[in-house]
Amino acid sequence: MITGEWSGTGWTVTVTDTEMALTQPSGSRIIPSTDAGRLEVLRRWFRRRLHYGGQALVDLRGITKTEAAGLSQALRRLGLTPAIADAVGWYTAAAQLLAAARTEQRWISTETVGALAATRPGPGLLDQVRAAGYERFLTAGQLEAAGFLEAQLDSVIADTNEQIMVSELSSRRTFFDTIEKTPLNDEQARAVVCFDNRVQVLAAAGSGKTSVMVARAAYAVSRGFVTPGRILLLAFNKDAATELQERVASRCAAAGIDSSGLRAQTFHSFGLDVIGRATGKKPRLARWLDQRDGMGMVLSIGDELRDASESFRHNWDLYRLLFANAPADLAENEPGGYSDAPHQTGYRTFAGELVKSHGEQLIANFLYLNGVDYVYERPYDVDVSDSTHSQYRPDFYYPAIDVWHEHWALGRDGKPPPEFACSAMA
Repeated sequence: MITGEWSGTGWTVTVTDTEMALTQPSGSRIIPSTDAGRLEVLRRWFRRRLHYGGQALVDLRGITKTEAAGLSQALRRLGLTPAIADAVGWYTAAAQLLAAARTEQRWISTETVGALAATRPGPGLLDQVRAAGYERFLTAGQLEAAGFLEAQLDSVIADTNEQIMVSELSSRRTFFDTIEKTPLNDEQARAVVCFDNRVQVLAAAGSGKTSVMVARAAYAVSRGFVTPGRILLLAFNKDAATELQERVASRCAAAGIDSSGLRAQTFHSFGLDVIGRATGKKPRLARWLDQRDGMGMVLSIGDELRDASESFRHNWDLYRLLFANAPADLAENEPGGYSDAPHQTGYRTFAGELVKSHGEQLIANFLYLNGVDYVYERPYDVDVSDSTHSQYRPDFYYPAIDVWHEHWALGRDGKPPPEFACSAMA
């Protein structure tokens, strides 16, 4: 469909929905919409010319100022046509994804969101449409697609997933109450419905993580997300794997769910099966795994990897020296250092200094192992002392960037650990 035609002395320019056609006595030239972004009308002194990629195509002799403005606007609209088509295509894919998730009541995974985001056209299209005066030429669907490019995709997906979560928790309440002998609580049920490709459940021993595994397997099969033969449950030892296999089978049977083909194995057993199928020869576990010096072999392997990779060496040493020694209960971790000069006990750091808390020791050791220069409890640059308060000394100061770091050690409740004396926070 022709959207505009302009002509003058020896030339005619026709703009349609898909292309621009330039006609001259010497011949014609067609520029498709995909290349229209390189077209522009430029004024040089008293003449206006049509340029393509910086090269003049024709002197627009006889064109008026108003006509030139109209041609420029038409060319901008033509240049936006591919972008609008891309926006509509992407918006359609996103809308179909959201609609399917709501219809099927199936959680949208992180990988699915990532794949959708990777194909998302660049932002700013709606502003370009408005600048080109193109809004009145677009359908409501095209304008909506252009506007959706500015939406926060993560928030849209999160809202949709939460709607699915609420609906599933309500409509499948009987399933969550009966799939295990004890009804699943809200947190456990949410971990089941949150059917992402990687879900980490952190909970104390005996809090029901196994129940979540059983329920997730049963939920996946009952919803038709996966066949039982595609489900593998892993445990650390044979007894746990056996118990898990029996428990899944019995609970699924009680719920009328076919679990045939579903497997529960140890990590070792699964690994050996994979190697056996891949090579045609199932190997035996290394002998040193059952020997008392097994840890020595692990350390030897670690040393070989440290020698082969500087990155592995850094991460291995950081874990071995710092994180592996972090206590699970700070209240049971007593100070292990003493200084004769100030006559005080504390926590000795790798740099040889004493700090007041285990949290500060972890921070200081982390900084030391990563080569970060710091000063512990350097007096603050501004004098804030008075008759009842000594000079303020933040925990850490970083000279290279002139930054002060106060470690408050606050928990999720916003409070410091009970072993922290009030004076330590002053």
